[in-house]
This record gives sequence, C-alpha cells and structure tokens, in this order.
Amino acid sequence: MTKSHKRAKFVFRFLTKKQKMEEKKVSKNYYLALQARVTSFEQKIRLIQKMAREDSFLGVDTSLEIQEEKILQRALKKAKADLRSAKVVAGPKDNGLVQIGSTVTVRINGAAHSFRLEGIACFPGVVNVEAPLGKKLLGKAKGTVINIQKNNYEILEVAVKDF
Repeated sequence: MTKSHKRAKFVFRFLTKKQKMEEKKVSKNYYLALQARVTSFEQKIRLIQKMAREDSFLGVDTSLEIQEEKILQRALKKAKADLRSAKVVAGPKDNGLVQIGSTVTVRINGAAHSFRLEGIACFPGVVNVEAPLGKKLLGKAKGTVINIQKNNYEILEVAVKDF
C-alpha cells in the first residue's frame, strides 16, 4: 500500500469517526425549539441591521448596534452548528425509564430539581446526555440513587413532557 493510500484511508476513517461523534440525539420537540432559536437570532440580527442603517442615516453612533450584531452572529453560528449536529430520535416512551427527552426530577442533598435530558444542552433546565449526570441517569428508573462527586441523586420522577 502506498503512502498516499494510507493517508487517504486514515483521513476517511477520521472524517467518518468525526461525523459520528458530532451527531447529538434530541427529541423532536427539542429539535423544533432549536429551529425556533435559529429563526429568532436571524430576526434579531435583521432588526439590529435595520436600526443601524437608520441610525447611520441620521448620523447617530452605531457602535452599540455593531457590537450587539457581532454577539448575535456568534450565537447564531453556534445555534446553527447545534441544529446541524442534532439527530432526531423517537420521543421518550412513558415506561418509567430515563431517556432522551425525559423530564427528570431528582433529590440532591434534600432539595428537588427538575431538568430535561437531551443530546444538546443549550437551553436552561436541560442536561446533556454526555455530561456525567446525564450518562449516569440514562436508562435508570424512579427510586434509583446514583452518586456523582460525593453527591447522591435520587430519581423522584421520570416524566414525558413537551419542551
């Protein structure tokens, strides 16, 4: 096998592995929320650009609009990347087990906390399934106690709710 053959084979394996790693499993409702997020950023950017044009025409300083647009452009880029890497999976079944798309209530040190488990965590109240907590909770049932970094997490409820 020639050197270029070996290199091509390595690149192909690397790209295939990278593509598999980039896929993040999400529920359909969460995917729709990601789409809405991208649309919202695009609308805000268009509005800011319009305001900047009007302010510029009137001779008003537009530096704040420019800074805000840059921030929104970065957020839009991240949101689009999240959307591209999202792979919709069947919604969670109401079988009492923690799955992607499940809303889980756990007791941590006596206090109850609820969150949703998804492949991408870009909204408040969402835990990534790849995070240590997400990995340990996946597939567990109500009443299970798991330990992460000297904290006990007791699963109080596993529910199927819309996002």
